[in-house]
Amino acid sequence: MLEGKPFTPAEALANGAVDKVVPQDKVVAQAVELAEHFGRQSKGSVAAAKRSVYFGGSMRLEDGLHVERAEFFTRVVSKDGQELMLDYMETTEATGELPLYNPDTYAQALASGSVPGHRSTKTTRR
Repeated sequence: MLEGKPFTPAEALANGAVDKVVPQDKVVAQAVELAEHFGRQSKGSVAAAKRSVYFGGSMRLEDGLHVERAEFFTRVVSKDGQELMLDYMETTEATGELPLYNPDTYAQALASGSVPGHRSTKTTRR
């Protein structure tokens, strides 16, 4: 990119310029799927992550990490954060193990963007 030379989608993927390459006829469907995924996430958490990247990424490392910590602690003390932590603790107590140590649970958490828990997860977090 700095040299101004074009590159193929495969090169963009290999170099980290994009997260995924999809066939042209599947671009809109993939974009909708990704939008739906992020739409199911806590809006406050998504906003905090974006602020951390936008603001912290243009600062000295120490200052950027301070922004990230501040955003994290803001989310931890939120109602959603407290509910998720209680769910995680309840799940750990009920199963006797840390949920993310289970490979199936870990894979499900990566796919959904949320750690499945013991409590009812039928409520939508926004």
